[in-house]
Amino acid sequence: MKKIKACTDIDDASNVFIDPLVFSNILLKQLRRDVLNYKGDLRTALEKLREYVLKASKEQMTVYAKITPVSGKWSIRALLMKDQIIGLIWEEGRSTRVGIVAYDYLFNELYEKNPVVKLRASLVPLDSVPQELAEYITRCIREKEKLRPPELWIKREVYGFIVDRLITSKGAYMYVLLGRDSFGRKYAIKIPREKTSDGKPLAIGGSVEPLAEVIRGLLNALEVYFSNRESLRRILMTRGYDESLADYLVYYRNYILRPRAILLLRDVYSEEEYSEIPPVIVEEYANIGDLEKRVKNRPLDDRELAFLAIRVTGALALVHANQFIHMDIKPQNILLTESDEETYGYRPMVSDFVGLPHIFERATELKKTTPEYADPLALLRGYATYSYDVYSLGTTLYYAFTGMKIKTRLLLNLLILKNLYGLPVPLKVFLIDNPNLVSVAKKLEAIFSNYIARGKKLPIDSLLASISATLADIDEEYMSPLNKLPERLGSIIRRSLSLDETRRYNDSIAMWIDMLDALKEAGYRHLIPHRL
Repeated sequence: MKKIKACTDIDDASNVFIDPLVFSNILLKQLRRDVLNYKGDLRTALEKLREYVLKASKEQMTVYAKITPVSGKWSIRALLMKDQIIGLIWEEGRSTRVGIVAYDYLFNELYEKNPVVKLRASLVPLDSVPQELAEYITRCIREKEKLRPPELWIKREVYGFIVDRLITSKGAYMYVLLGRDSFGRKYAIKIPREKTSDGKPLAIGGSVEPLAEVIRGLLNALEVYFSNRESLRRILMTRGYDESLADYLVYYRNYILRPRAILLLRDVYSEEEYSEIPPVIVEEYANIGDLEKRVKNRPLDDRELAFLAIRVTGALALVHANQFIHMDIKPQNILLTESDEETYGYRPMVSDFVGLPHIFERATELKKTTPEYADPLALLRGYATYSYDVYSLGTTLYYAFTGMKIKTRLLLNLLILKNLYGLPVPLKVFLIDNPNLVSVAKKLEAIFSNYIARGKKLPIDSLLASISATLADIDEEYMSPLNKLPERLGSIIRRSLSLDETRRYNDSIAMWIDMLDALKEAGYRHLIPHRL
């Protein structure tokens, strides 16, 4: 059944509706014609009421409805128009619930019990409704008509979850909303966008593949989360690592954000279906926000960085042990949720996997890039390995400690995307904001111009050598804040950021093993989330 929706102002409107003068006025204005009377189960009663309200709306009529059980112990009074409940009151003896609280009770607890009820509904001309209440009706109807995703789901029920507010609509692929279940527990309700931020069809129209890729990413997260020691032992041994590390590595699934539910009723959605039964992913609610928000408040000191680094590196090691590449590690995808069990009161979780298949050949096509965190080596070569995630993690840890992005590497990635991929990039704006990099940009542009003029036949290693030589001095200026870290911890982050492929870690497993030793060496053994 399509449930009748709650007006966004249902709480305020209900407080007006419950006023005795307003309520009695509505009762006096009821029309005697076309009255709906029904006795039967609640679900059928609500469906008949919805049909009645939609028919009445064509005549610009509101509907007053009263529902009581055959036992007569409680009553529900409602004022409706179109497919919205404007005001709602539930009464039982001296107990009263109004607005969204009454709505939750009706469409969750009572709806599940489905008691036998008596329904009486009658028409009330809109121009007969008291002015203050009529203003709420008009506002609700107007807002509904102009609402677009994601606002149209706010203060609505979506698959049994009441959506309270929008968390963010800035993601390229997802709207993220805050929802709660009938027990009051909070969740992140993620709904794939109609189109991606660059205008490509996602949930509405197009083919099934874009939405399927999103779902694959979620399934990858589930597979990583449910890793077991036996499979990890086999993989570690095959990759040349000590198989006993599986006993510790499996612990890091606690730092993988997995979906709690995936609701996908269509392969591709029409606009109406998308509004009424959208694709939904339910995840744990990260009530602190993400790492970017945390760092904007204050960058991490070396001790808290070590706390964060060992957990995220271990989580990513688990991803690589399961033969996946995340491909979108960045501060926005490290979510933080409160935890009394953790030293700093929060648990970091790796989220938003790109939907890639298993990496059996240790390389895959590039799917997504965030220029600030993308691996320049992968962009130059046109494919990604586990090393891609190592670099992205390094830039994320650098940001967490300094509160800054590595501008030299961002410049390099912008120039690669511009010259080798033909993509529009905000290079002029970047150089206006970073005038100290103008001369470096000119030198790099000359290198790329020469490479293109030679038909892109210069070996990538030779191109990379020229780029590295050009960046060497100014790169070191940006890396110097890492000198403030305990020596080994700083050297691990430096190594993860190396433009020398032979020096950088091949995968996050090797980086995690080094990180364990670094924490012990720095006297931070207590920050390791398991005993060695």
